Amino acid sequence: MNTSPIRSSVVGGLFAALAIAAAPFASAQTAAPGGATRTSVYGIALAQPFTAMPECPYKQGNYAGASKLYTSMYEISNPCFEHLKMDLIGTAPTGTERLYIAYPTGKYPEMYNGMTVSLVDGLVQDIHLVTNGVDSQERDYALLLRKFGKPLTNRTVPLQNRIGATFEGIEASWQLPGGVAVTFRGVNDQLDTGLLTVTTAEELARQQAKYDQQHAGAPKL
Repeated sequence: MNTSPIRSSVVGGLFAALAIAAAPFASAQTAAPGGATRTSVYGIALAQPFTAMPECPYKQGNYAGASKLYTSMYEISNPCFEHLKMDLIGTAPTGTERLYIAYPTGKYPEMYNGMTVSLVDGLVQDIHLVTNGVDSQERDYALLLRKFGKPLTNRTVPLQNRIGATFEGIEASWQLPGGVAVTFRGVNDQLDTGLLTVTTAEELARQQAKYDQQHAGAPKL
């Protein structure tokens, strides 16, 4: 996998669309079979198989037995996904893994500074969208209000950079039908990045169960 600055910052910082062009978010909820609702981000639907886009172009390594490698992100012409597990390159995204979502240079969607999607047994359970931080957070928040409506919680938090300049960061959360949780931090670990997460109720429960198991027997407050 050719690692660009954008891709590496997303992959490193996250674990610490073909209605999908440079268009704004589609409506927050769309009808699904059986009368249920479906939440999506740039055409990627939660709790559904990942079918929003094809895999990014790749090539064989230049010696016998070498792993497959993705071509440069700067050479892609359409939105596509990359397996983060290199041994899965060339296979359908039907297991439990994390995908990186890439867009052609100059055709990034609004808010996008990198994105990953988590699959569990082939179903999308979690979307992490890295944004452009303090300079775009007010616009980003307005887009989210348009898509998701009034948030369950929202606040501004004081921030300061290394040279002492002060800023305010926007934080908000939404609870959607079906238990989908949406959280937005206009400024994340650095001033030039923010983070939007959209997570299914099933994934939240899975994360909680994992946490409880890891801390079983620990002293309680």
